[in-house]
Formats: sequence, structure tokens, C-alpha cells
Amino acid sequence: REHEDRIRLDALCWYVMRAAGVNIERSDDQIESIGFRIMLLKELGFSYSQGEKSRIDIGVSIGRLTENTFRFLVCFYEGLLAYYKSYIEKQGEFDLFEERMIERARVVYNEIRRNTLGDLVERFRSLSSVRQNTEALLALLGRRSICKPEDFNKHATNEWSGILNRLKHVKEKAPPTGEEIRGYIDGTLSLFAFLRDGKNDTVQRQVHRQPIYPHVVSFRESHHKRGGLTIYNYDLASLDGALKDQPIKILTGREYMSAQQYYCIPNLDRSSRNIWLEPFLIPCKDFDSALKGSKEGE
Repeated sequence: REHEDRIRLDALCWYVMRAAGVNIERSDDQIESIGFRIMLLKELGFSYSQGEKSRIDIGVSIGRLTENTFRFLVCFYEGLLAYYKSYIEKQGEFDLFEERMIERARVVYNEIRRNTLGDLVERFRSLSSVRQNTEALLALLGRRSICKPEDFNKHATNEWSGILNRLKHVKEKAPPTGEEIRGYIDGTLSLFAFLRDGKNDTVQRQVHRQPIYPHVVSFRESHHKRGGLTIYNYDLASLDGALKDQPIKILTGREYMSAQQYYCIPNLDRSSRNIWLEPFLIPCKDFDSALKGSKEGE
């Protein structure tokens, strides 16, 4: 618990200091699950409610957090498409598929590293809407799209993204009011919950089988093979620890490292609530190696 509190405090201080213009680098120790990002967002909201930071400081900090989130998502799904292209050319060479994914993510990151939030949201919206991506998503994730565009658009509105634009150009435009900042915080929390769950329906959210932002899973134990499959138990990094005591069972014919954390998206066609057959998995640190700059707020 003490270690978690230290990580949370370090991360919160980093985002606030970067927003204030202090050029400070971030440690790469923390794998940022969407649950971790939601926690940071809540901490920023609490800090604002206590009057500890100004509207501009808090708004820009949240903006940086949101930009980094979409930068990650664009790189992840662009990389996933490259993974699939290699997958259909050379069956079974998973190390090669992952290399192609990481290579593509690195290229895309360099393209978008300085894009605005509006540009990043539009790039992600385009990825979600392109029908040519359906084949890859069905094969790897068991679903036809990254998310439903109409559901995403309920959260990523022009009014919502325009708040950050006003904060960055406060000399030319009227700054957001306190009420608008509180709405911006609430709207971003709602968006991040949607990215975590892939659904707007709160009744169905705990299923956790259609995340947009990949889960982060941590190895707990593995069991004997059945018909060539290894049964791995993983802990799931979620918003509130609701699944902490309910390890996910992952059934796979591949070998995974016990010391690794993985980005994971279950294949919807092959998954129940707690048993996921051959989900999409890639080591967090391997993938994050292509996105170093995103953790420095670039």
C-alpha cells in the first residue's frame, strides 16, 4: 500500500509540474493502465476541489494526461494492424508479429508526438470508423470495431476538447469558468471509463471483455496443460480493484513469462467473464519501448 501511494504521488506531482512548464523526466517503472490514469484524474480533480491548484494548472494537467492516453491508443491500434498484416503472411511467428507491431507504433508515435488533443482524437476516431480494419479486429479481438463511433462521440465532443484549446490560448480566449473545469473533469472521467469498458451501459461494465484501452495483466500462477493449452492466472489492473480477488484465467498454447506484465485484450468470441481463450497479449515494456517520449509529455 505504501509503495502504491508513493507511485501515485510521484505521478501526480509529475503531471502537475509538467503542466506548469517544469522540464522533468518521468520514471519508466510504472505501467500506466487505464485504471491508473483514472486514479490520477481523480487525484487531480480532488486537488482542484481543495483549491490547491488553479483552473489553468489543473486543466492543462488533465489535458496532458488525455493527450498521452490518445497517443498511446493510436499507436497501439496502428501497431495492431501491422501485427495482423504480418500474422496473415507468416502463421505462428509471434515474435515477428510483435516486432512489426512495435516498429509501426514507433513510426506512428514520431508522426503524432506533437499533435494536439483534437488531432489525436480525430486520428483515433478515423481508426475506429475504417471498415477495412474489421478483418484484423475480428481475427485478433473477436469484434468488428475498436468501439462504436456513436458511443465514442457522446464523450469526445467539440465542447469537451475545446476546453483544453481555451486553456492553452488563454491570452487570446476567455479562460474556462470553474463550472466548465468541473464539467471537463467529469467528462474526462466518463470518457476514461468508456475507454476502460468499451460500453456506456454501467450495468454491463464489469464484464471487462471489450476494453478499448488494453487491460494490464500481472502473472499470478500457471497450471498444467490440457490438450496443449497452458492455464495462466493473471491479476487484472482495473479502476477500483473490483477484480483484484478474481484472477482471470487465460488459456493459451503460447508460453508467457511469469515476470512480465502484459497489455491484454480478450478475444470477445472466445471469452467468458473470467476465462479468456487466446486473448491478444503483448509485453508492456516491449511495447512501451516504442513510446518513451509519451511518458515525458512530448
